[in-house]
Amino acid sequence: RELKAKEAEDVQRRRSLEIEASAARELEAARKRVEEEVIRARVEAEAAETARQRALEDAERAKRDSERLKRESQDMVRQLREETERVRRESEAIMEQARQEAERARRDAEEARRQAQRERELALQEAEHAKE
Repeated sequence: RELKAKEAEDVQRRRSLEIEASAARELEAARKRVEEEVIRARVEAEAAETARQRALEDAERAKRDSERLKRESQDMVRQLREETERVRRESEAIMEQARQEAERARRDAEEARRQAQRERELALQEAEHAKE
């Protein structure tokens, strides 16, 4: 009986370790996804800022050249601001989504840890009953 109890404990311990390892892998994968989303958002924001700077320089040259080019450049600036705002909103949405995914992964990992703890406790109780 003691051997069977010990074997049951070992099986439960291995099961708990497998669950914990799986949760750790899921958490790491979520962390990597968050990092990728943050990097992607930063790259998009930098590209938008670079494009905005270039457009503003073009607008200044156009203003010096003629009034007609001035009106066209103002149009470009307006469009660029709209595009920059759109990219900013998308970047914020991506960052929020990444944050939510990280939070979900953290909660999932915590639940997996609690489940592993419950299973460990159950296995210990079963082992105690088996010993009795």
